[in-house]
Amino acid sequence: MSLKIRTETDPDYPDVKIVNLQGRITLEESSGALKNALKDLVAEADGHPVNILLNMAGLSYTDSSGIGEMVEGFTIVTKGGGKLKILGLQKKLDDRLRAHTLHTVFHIYNDRDAALRSFNEPDFTVTTTPAPEPYQHIDIIRPTGMLSLGSGVSEVQNAILQSRPQALIDFSGVTFIEPRAFKDLRDLRDLQDRLTYREIRLLNPWRDGDTLSRTEIASTEWRAYDDQNEAIEKGVLELDDRLRTRICASISA
Repeated sequence: MSLKIRTETDPDYPDVKIVNLQGRITLEESSGALKNALKDLVAEADGHPVNILLNMAGLSYTDSSGIGEMVEGFTIVTKGGGKLKILGLQKKLDDRLRAHTLHTVFHIYNDRDAALRSFNEPDFTVTTTPAPEPYQHIDIIRPTGMLSLGSGVSEVQNAILQSRPQALIDFSGVTFIEPRAFKDLRDLRDLQDRLTYREIRLLNPWRDGDTLSRTEIASTEWRAYDDQNEAIEKGVLELDDRLRTRICASISA
């Protein structure tokens, strides 16, 4: 089936254009159709920013030209001051975006309501500050906003790389965690394992009704806490014990 494009709005989110895609995006069958549709929506806004949710759940196939049109469309929308986000990305296309590191460019959601609501949320930010005395040698990394697939995790990773060896990631300011972003969150554990003498802990990563449950957090081997003081104090003691063990082992050798 060649590409079909249908645009609608949700009565609860009238400021967001929902562009539903169905069929295939290939160079032969639909050359430029997606890019032109997005370009037309921006033109119709007559100089005003336009927010677009690109629903890709109905796509059966996308070749490299489709990825190119997504990037071009993203550029057109954001240059006009608007936002373009993606809903229902299929796994094969997700893998291709990751292969080109484009998953860090797009905000990607599986939940329609969360995707629409995100347009009214502040942009995802990450700040880093020292912990209170006497633990100023520990950094507290505070992400804020909605954590979606491809959005936010790379910012948190960068904050970890720039932080002190001991860091606490405080998720109190994260309002929503997209289920598929959980895989990216697990990648942070792998990052921790690659960094010598690093100890990274989580504070309040779970929410009532969130898919990121205590059981799932435990399965990642993260150490997670509800209380900041407990997280900091236990982290200091356990890291010090590990360091002493490693130092003694190196001396014995």
